Amino acid sequence: LLLLPCSIGWTQESPADAASQNESAADLVDQLGNDAFSKRQQAQQQLLKLGPAAQAALQRGLTHRDPEVRRACRRLLGDVLEQKYQQQLRAFVDHPETSVGHDLPGWKRFQERTGNDPQARSLFVKMQQAERGLLASLEAGNEAAAEALDTRFRQVYSRTYSRVANQRKPPSLGTLAALLFVCGDPQLELPQTIADNSYWHNLLQQATLQQALGKSPANRSLRIMLGDWIAKPTSSRSLYNKLRLALQHEIPAGLQLAMTTLRESKNLSGSYQAYC
Repeated sequence: LLLLPCSIGWTQESPADAASQNESAADLVDQLGNDAFSKRQQAQQQLLKLGPAAQAALQRGLTHRDPEVRRACRRLLGDVLEQKYQQQLRAFVDHPETSVGHDLPGWKRFQERTGNDPQARSLFVKMQQAERGLLASLEAGNEAAAEALDTRFRQVYSRTYSRVANQRKPPSLGTLAALLFVCGDPQLELPQTIADNSYWHNLLQQATLQQALGKSPANRSLRIMLGDWIAKPTSSRSLYNKLRLALQHEIPAGLQLAMTTLRESKNLSGSYQAYC
């Protein structure tokens, strides 16, 4: 997903300019129902040129009396919202000293957990570009986030380990980081069947993530996120793999997990005791 150039500045418009643009956009929305094809095409092009400034008029157009206008508004609104998102993401990258982009889905939680340094912001942008919908699910509560995470995990896992070799596609760092971030979110209560799925270990062993955990500039943020995931309540099915990952990457959460396991578990097998 490429970032579009930020063609609309982030300086606040004067009330007069905003009113003028709103009036112009409203006229163009009405023109979407013109009998002449050329007029309709011209209106569409102008609305797309206005970009986010046309959002309010397009939203009002969703209830227009003309069904042709309503259909065009639905189509154009999706394009305009995408423009708005890309501009916001570009401003987030280019102007870290401002608060622009701080309402991007997942950013508040990400910043609280991993910080706001350039490396963390860069990783967050990769996550946004790869898994915007998954991150947005965090804002919708436990049930929506759990469903989105489960669905996306299955899609990514199936594509990664497809039985048909030429259909396999390893996930990007942004996708892996987003999955790990959502699954390990301390504020999120997930069903154990999702959070404690033994297949997580396979996906987290992907070379892209393992290399990033080693020497990448994103190392610190990823280690925090991995630690959050390791700290989540776990069953014996995932305990061994979590302890292995904690040892491999020297994640402090692994020590707490080991101590808790030794204190609370009875008749622990020798292989588990060795890792603890």
